[in-house]
Amino acid sequence: CVEQQNTIVSGQVTAQGEKDDLIPLPGVHVAVKGTAQGTVTDIEGKYQLDALPSQAVLVFSFVGYVSEEVAVNEKSQINITLQTDAKTLGEVVVVGAVMKKSDLTGAVASIEGEKLRELPTASVTQALTGRLAGVLIQNHSGVSGGASIKIRGNNSIQFGNNPIFVVDGLILDGGFNLLNPSDIESIDVLKDASATSIYGARGANGVVLVTTKKGKKGEGKIGYDSWYGVQQFTRTMPRLGAKDMFDLRVEANANTYMDENPNANREQYINNILRNPDSPNTPFAPYEFETYNSGKSY
Repeated sequence: CVEQQNTIVSGQVTAQGEKDDLIPLPGVHVAVKGTAQGTVTDIEGKYQLDALPSQAVLVFSFVGYVSEEVAVNEKSQINITLQTDAKTLGEVVVVGAVMKKSDLTGAVASIEGEKLRELPTASVTQALTGRLAGVLIQNHSGVSGGASIKIRGNNSIQFGNNPIFVVDGLILDGGFNLLNPSDIESIDVLKDASATSIYGARGANGVVLVTTKKGKKGEGKIGYDSWYGVQQFTRTMPRLGAKDMFDLRVEANANTYMDENPNANREQYINNILRNPDSPNTPFAPYEFETYNSGKSY
């Protein structure tokens, strides 16, 4: 059999500017078609994906632009220019009432439920990453659904910066991450004062409006899809052994001791502090000495 080669692909995503020049597009979602692997372009519109199969297909998507698919074909550099999607101007937006995008003057970002289901993710916040302009999603832990949402950055250094979540007209106090992406019809994010005015002061940090699916007349339908995956670090750092860690801490504490006692040296620190059972300043607990003596990893 022929071993499948892995490729590192990088490039830049741009759009047509007002003066027919190319401008970088930050926040573009770059995904490997049919997998959960993907990334988001940086402030300069650049991206990089590692360990790609040579026959992979990249999908570039961004709000307000036509999605593009490009085959890797063993290429290491893929630059692409996205075209604006004029069709989205005819869609409706929920801002407390329903209106067309072409009639809307406030800052609102919208995404349909079908877009959320393009990637195999179990969390709404994961599916939204890189899909809405001005919406920052950060995952501070490995807990599923533990991501936070900020709209146009942090608005306060003393109070909360979380937007309010409204699901089918009802304010949701928590659990937005627990919503099933398959149950969502659309999500609209209100970002400025004119769009959030009907929510008063509570909407100062933005408003996330979720419209769920409703029952329809007709024959019943049963749908099923499944996926599985494993999340792991792309690169793990080697760990110090007990001896190396012990020596580093001795060196650090010896330097501090010599700063406080200019006439002392490293050997005096070891004899007066480390080897003195009556010293109250020993920086190591008894079990740490045992770990060092046994040669275990720290």
